[in-house]
Amino acid sequence: MAAAGASNGRHKPVVCVGRDGITLRLRTTRGSLYEVASTGTISVYDRRGTRLGTGYLAYTPEPGQPTMSGALTAVIRDVLTRWDGPLRRLCYVTDAGDNERGYNDRVLRRLTHPRTEAAIE
Repeated sequence: MAAAGASNGRHKPVVCVGRDGITLRLRTTRGSLYEVASTGTISVYDRRGTRLGTGYLAYTPEPGQPTMSGALTAVIRDVLTRWDGPLRRLCYVTDAGDNERGYNDRVLRRLTHPRTEAAIE
């Protein structure tokens, strides 16, 4: 993250959060059942748009995916706490599934910087 802030280029450094689901077919004694596991990523990009690193999360199927939401939010808050300079840009990439849109509406749009409590762009 320090490297992103210290880099040269015409873009702002970016923290990019991604979230998606993976449909799993489970065979049971009653037939097939489909469940959605969840995945999440958080990447840091420098001023040239070069990805400097990515962290990955994955969780087993769970209604509403609260474990993923909690863990992803904790990682985002940790990254923001460790960001040494002003946060330039936070982006969210998803395919707009129900859980993914809900996470954006309930969590990300209301997220404030953990150190300054300022709204995040």
